[in-house]
Amino acid sequence: MPETTAATTAGATKPKRQRNPLNKVQAAEVSKAEKVGLAAKIAENLTKLEARRITAPFIQQLLDDVQTARGLGGAAVSKDTTANSATINESALTTQLLSGLAEIQSAARQEFYDDEPQRLKAFYSGVDLHTSRDLLTTMAQGILTEADGADLPGITATKLTAHWATFSSSGKLPTKRKGAPKPVAPLSASIATT
Repeated sequence: MPETTAATTAGATKPKRQRNPLNKVQAAEVSKAEKVGLAAKIAENLTKLEARRITAPFIQQLLDDVQTARGLGGAAVSKDTTANSATINESALTTQLLSGLAEIQSAARQEFYDDEPQRLKAFYSGVDLHTSRDLLTTMAQGILTEADGADLPGITATKLTAHWATFSSSGKLPTKRKGAPKPVAPLSASIATT
């Protein structure tokens, strides 16, 4: 009998299970219903089923329902995948935005720490930006707006524009930025008002 050591058992961790919107039982039930429907369409089986008042239109409805179930299952998987992709994308944008805000805060500390320390409050210096999405949006807009009017070391107009673009791509286009493009209403809003 081979000896098991702590080194061999420690490395053998189970991988985390991936959950699907459809489980195996549901997929098996749909497949089973399809097989029954297809078997019922065979002529010799159809005559036996008609004796029990199971008609061809009923069998066809069963097969149509199977196709509908397969379509709904595919839509559920697609929706789940889309939601996961959106979460990953939002997480990457948040990380990029936080990095840019930290760069601006660092430049603000370098510029205003000795001469105008009260201005650091406008840059939320010393405040944890890893809060709720709404507070992050508010603080990011405040920091970026304040950076627009300040001459910060290392923060060029190009960098600032890139930080505004990251902020805007998160779905929260600021409305009070000097020289910022006006937000465009979604097409559905313009159709609804006409």
